[in-house]
Amino acid sequence: MAELSGRPDEAIARFQDAIALEPDRIDARFMLVREYWRQRRYTEAQAVIRAMGNGAGAEAVSGDSITMVRLAPIFAASKVADSIATAAQLYARLGKLNEAFEQIDRLYATHDKFLALELRHEPFASLRDDPRYRRVLAKLNLE
Repeated sequence: MAELSGRPDEAIARFQDAIALEPDRIDARFMLVREYWRQRRYTEAQAVIRAMGNGAGAEAVSGDSITMVRLAPIFAASKVADSIATAAQLYARLGKLNEAFEQIDRLYATHDKFLALELRHEPFASLRDDPRYRRVLAKLNLE
């Protein structure tokens, strides 16, 4: 995957190509949003997610710390894995590591099938030096 191998422009181009070929591909749209957000290209991320009709999601990827502080607990209150993962990403981006790990632990407890992949993405880079990150990887048999 271009996004995980440090080729962000290639990742964006591939996601855009996938969307052009199959305009209804929600997964490609979400991956494009994630890559824009990773690069702090908030306006582009918001445009893609707004086009999907997701106003709350557009706010969440605004890059505005006040908005992220307001929305993180709302996403964290959900029982839906995508919302929990969004809360974890927001908390990690805000530097609220304890809260981020609480959400990661919730994802692990629900056997979230995307957790191992999610942990490799940029929003969680700030967690990698924390011993709790290694413990999660060990529980996933990735370390």
